[in-house]
Amino acid sequence: MRRLPHQAAGRGRAGARDRRARRGVPARLREHRRQCGHRHAPGRRGLSVAAAPCRRPALAASACPYTAGHPSRRTDAVDPTVPPPASDRPPADAAPEPPAPLAQAVQCGPWALAFPFSWARSIVEEFELTEVPHAPAWLLGAANVDGKVVPVIDLARYLDPQAPGVPDAERRLLVGGAGEDAAGFVFSGRPVLVRPLPRLPAPGVPAALAEFVTGAAAGDDGRGWALVDAPALLEALSAELALA
Repeated sequence: MRRLPHQAAGRGRAGARDRRARRGVPARLREHRRQCGHRHAPGRRGLSVAAAPCRRPALAASACPYTAGHPSRRTDAVDPTVPPPASDRPPADAAPEPPAPLAQAVQCGPWALAFPFSWARSIVEEFELTEVPHAPAWLLGAANVDGKVVPVIDLARYLDPQAPGVPDAERRLLVGGAGEDAAGFVFSGRPVLVRPLPRLPAPGVPAALAEFVTGAAAGDDGRGWALVDAPALLEALSAELALA
């Protein structure tokens, strides 16, 4: 059969490439055996090699990040002996949660009341009263505290007009607020530092004071005190005075 010129030329070029490729095979195999340590199987020649382990680091199984089953399967197992990254660990010097703010507890007649230190400022042991004309019985008057005139209120009389007043020898003053909003509540006995407790039920108080009780507090002895919102209470008292 006569071949076309382009077919003969292609066959000649392809044949030359195949012959060169066959001549280059033994040289590549010798180089591979020298690098990898393969040996010819006894009594055989050509491509058959004994299964000697490969010494090339790039082909070592321990250096491969994939599983032996399929090159696309990653081994993402976490080594429990390796500590997690620093971003996943809580900071060692994390500040503990701050404790709840304290409150000042005082005895106003038969009722145990506590005022947060966000409002309470000081306790005055001795003070002089100046009467306020036409004031209700629960407004005892005004007192000069550190150069400022503050109204003095008897909550026991406000909650119960028939309650007896505190004797002068036992009378103390809890002052709170700032500027024109400063005021003082008369109390008797020893003041106590207490801590607000969210789950502690508040002691019973009269209905006129219940709407200003925000929670309960307790001291070291476990006694409960009604936590009072003093600014809201004073605002209500001022409104009542304005209507009088």
